[in-house]
Amino acid sequence: MSKKLKVTARHKGAGWEDCLDSARVTVWKDRLDKMPSDTFKVRMISSEHSPLREIVFVLDLENIKSWVTVHLVRHFLGVEKYVSTQRSDRRKAPVPRDELPQGALVNMRLTINAQALINISQVRLCHCASIETVQAWQAVRRAIKPLDEHIWAAMVPKCVYKGFCSEGVKAKDECRYSHKTLITMRKNYLNKFAEPNTII
Repeated sequence: MSKKLKVTARHKGAGWEDCLDSARVTVWKDRLDKMPSDTFKVRMISSEHSPLREIVFVLDLENIKSWVTVHLVRHFLGVEKYVSTQRSDRRKAPVPRDELPQGALVNMRLTINAQALINISQVRLCHCASIETVQAWQAVRRAIKPLDEHIWAAMVPKCVYKGFCSEGVKAKDECRYSHKTLITMRKNYLNKFAEPNTII
C-alpha cells in the first residue's frame, strides 16, 4: 500500500501583528504590537500590499512524489524549498538513485509567505496543471484553513482571481472544474474581498 501525502502547517513568527506594524510604518504611525481586525486582514489581502509578506508559514509535505516537487520548486518569490535528497550515500534505499522512478516519494518543506500562497494557488489550483499537483496544493490549502481562513479564502485558481480563463480553455467542458463550481467560487471570492462599490 502506497503512503498517503500528509501536509502540516504552522505559523512562523508574529504574522498579522508584524503585517499591521509594517503597514503602519509606511504611513508614519507607531507600532501597536497587536492582532489587527478582520477588516484590516481582508483589505490587506485584497490590496496585496507588501506588508502581506510578513505573514509566513512553514509547510511540511510528507510522502510527496518527486516529480510533483519539481512543479513546486519552480516558484521562487516568497518561498524557500527544502526537498529530501535522493543521494545514495545520504539515505537507505532498496535501489540506486539512477533507478528510482519519478514517482518516488520524498519529503518537502516550504517556508512561505501569504503572497506566495496566493500566487502559487493561482497556477497550481488551475486544472490545466497536473492533477497530482492540483491535489497536493489542495492539501496545502486545507492545511492553511485552520490557521488563517482569510488567506485560505484567497487561495484560488487564476480564473477565479481574474474573472476569466487565461489558459486558453474556451469550452466550459474542457476544464475539470464545473462551470457552476467556478461561478460559485468567483462569487464567494468577490463577496469576501471586493467592496461593492469597487466592482466594475
